[in-house]
Amino acid sequence: MFANRYLNRWHAAGLIDDAAVARITSWERAQARPVWLWALAGLGAFAVGMGVLAVIAANWERIPGGLKIAASLTLDGALALGVFVAWQRGWDKTREILALLLFGLVLGSIALISQVYQLDGEAWQAMLIWIAVCTPFLALVTRTQVLGIAWAIAATAVYLTAVERLDHVLTRLLHGDAVILLVWVPGLVLLACGVARSWQATGRRQGYAIVACGLLALLVGASVPQFIVFRPRQEAGTLVAVAASLLTAGLLWREWRRGVEGAHALMLIVLAGLAAWLATMLIWKLAGATGTTFWSRRSADALPYLAAALVSIAFWATVSWLALHAGRRVLFSLSFGVIVVRVFIIYWEEFGGLLNTGLGLIGGGLLCLALSALGWFIARRAGAPVEADI
Repeated sequence: MFANRYLNRWHAAGLIDDAAVARITSWERAQARPVWLWALAGLGAFAVGMGVLAVIAANWERIPGGLKIAASLTLDGALALGVFVAWQRGWDKTREILALLLFGLVLGSIALISQVYQLDGEAWQAMLIWIAVCTPFLALVTRTQVLGIAWAIAATAVYLTAVERLDHVLTRLLHGDAVILLVWVPGLVLLACGVARSWQATGRRQGYAIVACGLLALLVGASVPQFIVFRPRQEAGTLVAVAASLLTAGLLWREWRRGVEGAHALMLIVLAGLAAWLATMLIWKLAGATGTTFWSRRSADALPYLAAALVSIAFWATVSWLALHAGRRVLFSLSFGVIVVRVFIIYWEEFGGLLNTGLGLIGGGLLCLALSALGWFIARRAGAPVEADI
């Protein structure tokens, strides 16, 4: 498959000669593995595992609580020992797989203890204990990007389960809205964690994966204020968010000075996202918008919502420009696609009545095609992508 899809194309383009084709084909054949045997073995292991779970589930109520906990902790201990042995002997793939399994089983053990002893606690408390217990061993023994992404997803899940409680606490402390702290600052924290992880030579690739997750969180967070009328009654939360943004930008500036490619673009994205938040909040205050969300806005709020949409488009245009110059084609395509969708939504809101005659659909389709052609032209003019560290 590899030879058919790529080697013939490269050979026809004159990029490789006959000898190179032969060498690559021979090497690929030597590296081939009986995938169907691995799939059959995996299917068998899955069937055995499901059978064991079915037997346990059928007799769950009859199993004493102490035996359940003992079995769970024994399994955790065995996996932890396996992780240590794999780490000592340099079995990288085995170590990462066992660490991922242990990461999930620790949460299951915490939930089991809570069930057996009928502990009265909220889910976020158990998940917070889980992430606090597992983070040190993940940082010490794991190296791959997959584990970095898994940790970032787990940390995000912990935050989402606790966000309602955190909202109540921050609202009482600030005597006002805490939207910017709840939406924008967590992405900054995740980004900073990734940068800190990349300082270790063994965890550099894992840190870059966490940085990518933090960047995704920031992109989502910077798009939120256009959909929410956010007029904070107190400025304390905004000042904290500004301070956190500047600290993160300073951290990225330090990385850029150290020669880390991509840190400069990330710093500008952080500052642009903060500017988008502040500009949108200023629009809500000056306009005195009466709605609470994008979907509950009133006719008098049309102009401020349009201004907020333009601020969001300006932010994504900045991201697309930075991504293009950093050689990040995927990020450029994503950001340019968001701009196209947002422009189409504005068009639909302004000329939605024409949809009944079909003229609106025709015009909207032509607009999307024109913007797509523009994005393709810009990407082609940019030349070959340049890889960045983060």
